[in-house]
Amino acid sequence: MTSVWQFGASVVAGRTGAELLLEDNDTTLLTIASGEYLNALKLFQSHVCYGNVQNDLQVPLCTASIRSRNPYRTRMTQIEVPDSNYPSIVALREEEMKGNEENEENKVTSDKEMKEPFSGNQCGDTIRTIHDNLNTIDWIRIDCICGIDCHSQIIGNHPFFQSKGIDVITHLSNSILQNSNARAETTQLKLNKSRRFNLQTET
Repeated sequence: MTSVWQFGASVVAGRTGAELLLEDNDTTLLTIASGEYLNALKLFQSHVCYGNVQNDLQVPLCTASIRSRNPYRTRMTQIEVPDSNYPSIVALREEEMKGNEENEENKVTSDKEMKEPFSGNQCGDTIRTIHDNLNTIDWIRIDCICGIDCHSQIIGNHPFFQSKGIDVITHLSNSILQNSNARAETTQLKLNKSRRFNLQTET
C-alpha cells in the first residue's frame, strides 16, 4: 500500500510530491530541516505535532510526529483517553509503557528490529538525517484516533464528517489560546516590573 501511495503521490502531486518523497535533485526537505531553517524553527516557543495512530495513508504517525517507529502498532489494547473532553486524543497507559520498556530491554531483539530506522527505504540515510535534525527540538506529540477518513478529519477538511475529529481541532485551538494568554501574562509582568523599576529610579 505504501509503494502504491508513493507512486500515486509522485504522479498526482507533481513537484511537491517529488519533494515529499525525496525524489527531487535539490533534496528540499533535507535543506529545510537543516542549518538556518532549522534554527528558525527552534525560535518558536512551543513545538507541537498531531498525528493519527492508524489508517492515515497520507501522513502516517511516524511522519506526522517525527518518530522512528509507531509505539501503538502492537499495543492498540493498551490505549487510554487522558482527557474525556478530547476523546479522539489518546496515549498509551503509563504503567503499560513502563512495563513494555522494561520487557523490550530484556528480550532478545529480532533481526528486523536490530536494523537502523528506515533501513528498508532507499533514501534511509537522508530520512535519518532529517529525523535526527528535527528531533533536536523538544516536541509535544499529540496522538489521535479519528474516524474512517481520519486524515481529513484531523485537519478539519470535511465538516460534514467532522464529528469524530472535532475535538482535535478544539484541542489545537485551546492550546493556541492558552499559549497566547500565557505569553501575554508574561509580557505584562515584565512591563509591570520595568515600570516599578523606572519609578524607583526616578524617586
